[in-house]
Amino acid sequence: TVKSYQNELTSEVIVWSGKVRVYNTTPGNPDASSGKGEEPVVAKAVLTPNQKVVFEKVSEDFKVQLVENPIQLNPVKAPENFVFHEDPLFIVLDRIRRVYGIDIVASPHLKDCVFTGDLNGFELYTQLDWICKSINAHYETRDGKIVITGTSCL
Repeated sequence: TVKSYQNELTSEVIVWSGKVRVYNTTPGNPDASSGKGEEPVVAKAVLTPNQKVVFEKVSEDFKVQLVENPIQLNPVKAPENFVFHEDPLFIVLDRIRRVYGIDIVASPHLKDCVFTGDLNGFELYTQLDWICKSINAHYETRDGKIVITGTSCL
């Protein structure tokens, strides 16, 4: 989905399936051009599902972000796929990563954490809220991925 209106301060490209390469160029600069009539690339990104790029027209700021409500790319076959019982954190996060197609990075301090809970029927950010609350951590979205940080599992 592309949203770019002349009167708006931002433009967005949102990807739901496949991969999309997005780039920004600087027009009218013959010194930076390749000489073939092409405009030089200033910023670029390859977006995958559940990612978007927001381009601020005034500042020419170019940011890759996650969409507001990520969708499952590979929906689970049975509800019990999101039921965990003392499963290591890396297994829980790997299942979420595969279903939503979003990179998730966890702090090394959390490598020994385990999670028990039923996350079926919850949206991604609610699932992450429950996981983080149970292991004394927090998450943020950064550069189109999820970063989980914490110091211990207590």
